[in-house]
Amino acid sequence: MGNEAQGAKKPLDKDSFALASIGLGLCIASTEALRYSALWRISDEGSLDVLAVKIASLLAVFATLIALSRKPSFRPHENTWMLVALAALQTIGFAMQISATLHPVQNHFFTIVQRAVLESSYILFVAFASFFLRTRLKAAIQALVIGVIIAGTIQIAIPFVSFGIASAMILLLTPTSCACLFLAVRKQRASDEWLNTLPENERVEFDETPPKTAPFASSADPETYAIPLWQLCLTIALFSFIVSAIHLQWLQAQDGESASTIIQVCAGVGAILAGNLLLLARNSLQGVAAVDSVRLLVLPIALATLYVASLLSGALIALSVIPLNITYVAVLFLTWMIPFVYRFRRPALFACASLFLAKKLGVVVGLGIMRDFAKGDADWIGTIMIVATLFVLIVLSVMHFFRMGRQEPVSASAESEQVIDSETALGLACESISKQYKLTKREGEVLVLLARGRSATYIAEALVISSTTAKTHVKHIYQKVGITSKQVLLDIVEDELNTILATHGKESSGQSAYRLNPSKPTT
Repeated sequence: MGNEAQGAKKPLDKDSFALASIGLGLCIASTEALRYSALWRISDEGSLDVLAVKIASLLAVFATLIALSRKPSFRPHENTWMLVALAALQTIGFAMQISATLHPVQNHFFTIVQRAVLESSYILFVAFASFFLRTRLKAAIQALVIGVIIAGTIQIAIPFVSFGIASAMILLLTPTSCACLFLAVRKQRASDEWLNTLPENERVEFDETPPKTAPFASSADPETYAIPLWQLCLTIALFSFIVSAIHLQWLQAQDGESASTIIQVCAGVGAILAGNLLLLARNSLQGVAAVDSVRLLVLPIALATLYVASLLSGALIALSVIPLNITYVAVLFLTWMIPFVYRFRRPALFACASLFLAKKLGVVVGLGIMRDFAKGDADWIGTIMIVATLFVLIVLSVMHFFRMGRQEPVSASAESEQVIDSETALGLACESISKQYKLTKREGEVLVLLARGRSATYIAEALVISSTTAKTHVKHIYQKVGITSKQVLLDIVEDELNTILATHGKESSGQSAYRLNPSKPTT
């Protein structure tokens, strides 16, 4: 089954993008609100029944979501009732958390219900991913960057307001996030309806599907490169497990006062730094190769280094929260990006739900199990589990590289195919322009002959059509491209042609740029 992330992309209205990006930021903040150490003391309770209920509730909710995502017609971002239910559940969950902070209760059932209700927050991530799957990868990266920075800013601001104001802000996070998504969908729907009223030649100006300039496949081409979804889900779950285990190291440092405030502010600073790093690198993070670099190299090294650093104690432990949160954002980035850059047999929405489920399960299991081993003399068991997890990540990386080798063997003949002759490049350039300006098949054939300097009479003879029909085709090409002279058309073809030649190594190997001359027909 095709992946809609690699399908036709629709233009995203600017107002709709802004609303969805703000909503995504509030969504990230709502999932992190329970970690606000300056607002309430983060419980270190490791009850197995609480853990079991949380896992069961996650599996039940996400199993339903995954089952629905198999249907092409299911779009969670357009399901108003689901957004209302999520907003209500999160509001109830945080109201229970605030009540327990103001009036501590020892009711175990109360704790179980509250934690189970709050686990629904991750479903909202899937709804936002569903919204951005319709557009280009660059917009999805920009939205995540904006969202991370907004979430980090909220995290820093919370400690400096009163408990009442902070509580009200947290209660409004998810409802406001859902409202932003709802408004973004309505705004985008109105924009799409307006776009559909335009003539086809005008609609092309808003088309966000980039033309394919060459048919050569590479490891960064999602159409030809695949990796099992279960392997990616396992990787995300293991990353989340390690981050959660490291997260427990600074729980002991919270005191409900200055230390807790410093920890939360450092966490917010880490999120903002991570957002700015993604902003700087956004142009380099739009392919499979770049995402693979983060997944296979950067994260394992960063996590191993962070865990060693987390074994240290002292006042500097709060500063370790900054790189920890940067790593946490990197895991979120991977979870968000994978459905956009990889191709799966299942729909991209199915991959989104599976990946966010894996991420959340890694967090829940990591916090639920590792906090028990962190107590008493059993901390060595937790260390062994961390080392074993890193070992599994290394094994997955090796498996991935072997799979890459089987899918794309490197050979001299393969490299030689990347260098193409000028005539082939001219055909590819005309094909690219034909797709970009929505030329018909016959108009594309006429374009190739025009680019070779042929006259309308020659074109009529070559294509076995009348001279009048040939001139009509030429006129239609000029109208669609928006030009009035043959020389301007040749300039456009020439620019596209030289781009293709440079891409495939011809200009870079010392050959001059290909020139088109209307007075000298090519063979």
